Amino acid sequence: MIRNQTAGKSSPRAHARLAWFLLAILGAALPFSFARAAAKEVSALAALQDATANTPKLAGHWLLNKDQSDDVRQKMQAARGDSSGGQGEGGNGAGRGQGGHEGAGRAQRAGMMDELQALTIEQTGSNVKITGKSGRVLAQYPSSDSSSEKNAAPEGEGQRTTTSQWQNGQLVAVTQSPRGKSTRTYSLSPDGKQLYVTTKMENERLKEPVTYRFVYDAAGGGASD
Repeated sequence: MIRNQTAGKSSPRAHARLAWFLLAILGAALPFSFARAAAKEVSALAALQDATANTPKLAGHWLLNKDQSDDVRQKMQAARGDSSGGQGEGGNGAGRGQGGHEGAGRAQRAGMMDELQALTIEQTGSNVKITGKSGRVLAQYPSSDSSSEKNAAPEGEGQRTTTSQWQNGQLVAVTQSPRGKSTRTYSLSPDGKQLYVTTKMENERLKEPVTYRFVYDAAGGGASD
């Protein structure tokens, strides 16, 4: 009877062998897990460094070259099917059909056109901030709190928010408002001597999206007045 009870119990030596076996398996698995996690971190860091290395250097002070830039007023008139003057961005004609609402919209667009006369771009690696003529932030990556954009909308226009990201070597800033969306792309010319700013506007007042491009010269580098 005593012999059967003893035979049914595991010996200390068997427990020890099982413990060593489990430790061996764990010891073999842990380095593999750590190595895999480390490889992922290295891969992510390499991707970040590669993205930073391939980010174009937009930094500097840029002045609008009017001769090489699109005429926004003509673009807006064509999109609206309006051949009369003064209705585009920066136009001075009286608003039609929507009264003060239309006038507020024109004032807002004229203000933006004035901001785009001169740009200042600060950049460290892929981090970038673009400000207009008055110092207003037009785009920033990584995107921060958009309170300045929200507060910039005229009364009755609702909140506007802007988010920015790098896409194929270009900084793309998308501004959303209750009335529509504008997508502004910042990129360098092939020779790197000029800045291209391409804007696509989509809103309820336009029959079709409007796309126009502004060309900038480096300040002091022969930009037009």
